[in-house]
Amino acid sequence: MNAVLESIPAVRILYKLILSFFAIVLIIGITSYITIRESHIALKKEIGETVVSNTVLVVKEIDNRIFERINHFNEFIVSKYVRDILTQANMDYEKMDNVQGFINEKDREWKSSPGKTITPFMKKLIENELSDSIRKKVDFYNAEHKYKIYGEVFLTNKFGANVAQTGKTSDFRQDDEEWWQSANEHGYYLRDVSYDESADVYSTDIALKINNEEGRFIGVIKVVLNIEDTFEYLRKSVASSRYKDVRIILTTRDGKNIYSSRGDKFLKDLSKDEYFTSANGETGFIDFSEEKSGRNGKLFAYARSKAFGWILFEEYKSDALFTSLNRLNKRLSLLALGMFSLSLILGYFIAKTISRPIERLKNIAHDIGDGKLETKIDIHSKDEIGELAAVLGRMTDELKHRATTDHLTQAFNRAKLDGVLPMELERARRYQRFLSVAIFDIDYFKKVNDVYGHSTGDYVLKAIADIAKNNMRKTNYLFRIGGEEFLIIIPEADLNGASTLAERIRKAIEIYKFEGIGTITVSFGIAQFKDEDTVDSLFKRADAALYQAKSNGRNRIEISQPA
Repeated sequence: MNAVLESIPAVRILYKLILSFFAIVLIIGITSYITIRESHIALKKEIGETVVSNTVLVVKEIDNRIFERINHFNEFIVSKYVRDILTQANMDYEKMDNVQGFINEKDREWKSSPGKTITPFMKKLIENELSDSIRKKVDFYNAEHKYKIYGEVFLTNKFGANVAQTGKTSDFRQDDEEWWQSANEHGYYLRDVSYDESADVYSTDIALKINNEEGRFIGVIKVVLNIEDTFEYLRKSVASSRYKDVRIILTTRDGKNIYSSRGDKFLKDLSKDEYFTSANGETGFIDFSEEKSGRNGKLFAYARSKAFGWILFEEYKSDALFTSLNRLNKRLSLLALGMFSLSLILGYFIAKTISRPIERLKNIAHDIGDGKLETKIDIHSKDEIGELAAVLGRMTDELKHRATTDHLTQAFNRAKLDGVLPMELERARRYQRFLSVAIFDIDYFKKVNDVYGHSTGDYVLKAIADIAKNNMRKTNYLFRIGGEEFLIIIPEADLNGASTLAERIRKAIEIYKFEGIGTITVSFGIAQFKDEDTVDSLFKRADAALYQAKSNGRNRIEISQPA
């Protein structure tokens, strides 16, 4: 009996321990489930926003391509040449007794000419000087892009009569056309995609109002823009997508199909499709995956063209897009089943407590081993693992120093330059700040090595680097970019400031007495950053100035003067 009684507390403690562990793990399990569920939702949203961003970029590229084509003629129609011809054409028509009667008569004759017949009157308009000029412009861009960008281009005077054209149009009088009236009233006209009979292309029409120097209306230009370029760009977008099952649909604002990698017929009405009716904003994504638990469902990312109102849809299969999330859910289910086994729960809890920082440390070590020296070591435990993390941190700092510093001179090396110079160029360009670079090398350094040996040469390199650093500001950067060649990045300095610094360093080196050698000189080439500069062009200008300094006698400074 006593033995039984003595055993009761032990049993109770055991159950308490079991219940405690079970309660802890249950709390952890519930918390983990909620966290992973929220993470699932957040990641799903992030993936959706990512594909939307891609869709927006594609739409912007489509707009940019079309506006680029329009700009080809924007500059043309404000030229004195075009304005003078239209002004003269308007004056000629104003001299007529019955302008509208003349236009109507010519329009009837025009429309009655069968097929491709060209009457003498048409020929005069097609082959005049302005038409030839337009045709040359069209041919140039068509040849440059290796396909027919412009289906048709023609100009009318202020009465709506054709003045110049690249080919036969369907009629002569244009002032009764919607595009002509809209361009005259609003300054421009953009039409949704359709088939243009005159140009024999699937196109979008652009019409632009033409004013004279005083701002008075003198005519309209109509450009029939072939959209095959847009189709080709969309085909390439599909081919280059990381998701092999992605499909692209481009529609007009009212749901007519312009392009579809699914094979939808051109101008097919898609306005009643659920994804189209659900696209209410400028951009967004529509998820149809929840109804089927994400399997074989679909997600549509969409973005509207600000210029034309077109809507681009990118269709993804949910099971392909959310593979990682579905995998995460399966792991969660397996974990939930395992939580009901106390021994497994206890082992998992202990192992996780110990292994988490070790696993993190292992991943950090792998990242550092792969060259990712900026990896954050965020382990601060006060135990052996924390000590190991601290040692690894010191090792990483040393590796970063060695990776970016020349071991002999302690100047920065070429790898560091490749990171700093583009950053400084971007900062100078963005904030319109001064930036200069100076390249210098040691005059007759080969002779030093040949006569005194490489150890003396190393001493000279280190001494010169020290002199340069002692005469520089902390905001300047010194790099060793070659054997005896150095580069200085000088932020916030124009050519005068850079020349002052270079001269200070040059004089300091010139008067320095090098042990066992005597005096040594250096030559400088300086260039100041310009907005159009790249890293290569800025470097080349400074290097060319250095070459000039060498050619002009050495021990001097030469400046790359702005063009």
